[in-house]
Amino acid sequence: VQGGMYLRRQDSASMAAFNQQLKAGVQIRGMDFFLQRNIERFDYLKLIERWSQHGAQVRVRPFDPRQFHANSLIADFLAGFLGVRDLEGFSGTDATENANPRLSSAALEFKLLINNLIPDIEASARFNDALLAYDAVTEADSKALYASHDTLSAWRQAEIMAQFQDSNRIIDARYLQDHAPYFAVTTDLPPVPGPAPGEAEQKRQRHDRLVDIARWLLQTDPGVAAAARAAAEAITGTEAVRIRSAANQMRQALDQAARQLAAGPPKA
Repeated sequence: VQGGMYLRRQDSASMAAFNQQLKAGVQIRGMDFFLQRNIERFDYLKLIERWSQHGAQVRVRPFDPRQFHANSLIADFLAGFLGVRDLEGFSGTDATENANPRLSSAALEFKLLINNLIPDIEASARFNDALLAYDAVTEADSKALYASHDTLSAWRQAEIMAQFQDSNRIIDARYLQDHAPYFAVTTDLPPVPGPAPGEAEQKRQRHDRLVDIARWLLQTDPGVAAAARAAAEAITGTEAVRIRSAANQMRQALDQAARQLAAGPPKA
């Protein structure tokens, strides 16, 4: 039995998984909670060894666009797993745009509040298109095929990669000899600019990001903004602390955004 798998760096893979759960409306907790519950699933060496114990010959490829054969995931799959390197006459090509784009970290914060306020998955999904539209305006690469994620800070990404450092080195040496170092390399980690900001500063920055999205929604999609307001106002005060907090944050963001719009652009 032969098996093949693409492996994505754990920091990137965990951010992508969390992003998809939030978009789907099934995640109501933050990234730290997600990692506490799911970090073991990103121990790739254990996964490979489990396959091997059942007699499978495992072949591994890095999910790294910089190392794809012929700069194409399709071509890399054909060459890496099927041994097809002569692609003359082959008409298949990679997509040029991501059909399932990720949400930015700011949009994820807004969507996390929505998921807590609106338990109905379909109703919560209504906000995805509006938030993706916001990202398309504020982030040039939001729909890029291999857009990077910014859900985790530079500090947290470094921590995750350090957690799997030993097993990743084994994967690099045992299964990815023909590739540039992928997992063990540290130069790809985002620069850590210094001590992480304090809790009060993080809350202020998060509030400012929520206000920015709320202001944009009030201007471009007032129906979605009204739905967010209604969801927050529907919270009676008897719900869990997490839900009451989400309602307060949503109301505060919408209120401040409305005040800013009423005041008009700042004077020069």
